[in-house]
Amino acid sequence: MKRNLILLGSIFCLAFVATVTLAQTSVKDVRAVASTTRQAIKGEFRDDVKNIRASSTEERKQLQDELKKKTEEARAEFVQKREESRKEIEKDRVEFRKEITEKKAEIKSLITTKREELAKKLRVVKDEKKQQIALNIGDQFQQINAKVLANLTRIITKEEIILQKISSRADVLSIQNSDVASLKDALASADIALTKAREAIVAQTAKVYTIAVKTEATLKSDTGTTKQLLEKDLNSVRDTVKALHESVKDVAEVFGKTQGAEKMRVAETLTASSTNQ
Repeated sequence: MKRNLILLGSIFCLAFVATVTLAQTSVKDVRAVASTTRQAIKGEFRDDVKNIRASSTEERKQLQDELKKKTEEARAEFVQKREESRKEIEKDRVEFRKEITEKKAEIKSLITTKREELAKKLRVVKDEKKQQIALNIGDQFQQINAKVLANLTRIITKEEIILQKISSRADVLSIQNSDVASLKDALASADIALTKAREAIVAQTAKVYTIAVKTEATLKSDTGTTKQLLEKDLNSVRDTVKALHESVKDVAEVFGKTQGAEKMRVAETLTASSTNQ
């Protein structure tokens, strides 16, 4: 009996030790599995981060390349438009100068003819000295007309250069997404004023002023009438050029108020010289 109890106790001890050993082994296995799982998760996370970073870098590079391409295309388009605009402006200038040259050529012989006609009409004046004075005054009328028109033409050229520069800067601002609608409207109005000023110059170039002599007694008043007509016509042309000048001033003011214009400057100052020449 005693032996059986001792045997049973030994078996129980062995069973307890085995249970404890098994339990310890299970805990180690669980810890090992947990550790392996954590390492795997960490590894996957690191791979995901690397993939995200790589993807972001690639997308950024793609966006940068697209932006660079669009910028280059916009710059190329701007350069092309500016060149086309420059050629168009130069074409208008050439045509304007050509028209003036043609008109001068046309009236050259007309001036000679009108002078000869005036000399014949002045035969009613007995005083030859007065005849010569009247002829000289008639020549002066043509010279005054030509001189004033030359001066007004120079003013038109200056105004045109200013418009050209502001127009070029308006194109730059447009590429930069600035609101240039008001500036474009002002430029369009100025272009109309420029065309009218040119037309007025060409039309005035074709005019010849001859004293309409009636009698010796009316010679002075006849000369005064022709002088008044010349002044009236020239004042009309001056008013047209002044209108252009005011349009250019309006363009400059609108340009100054346009967003982004504060970083730009128009090289030429607005024409300050008076058109009352």
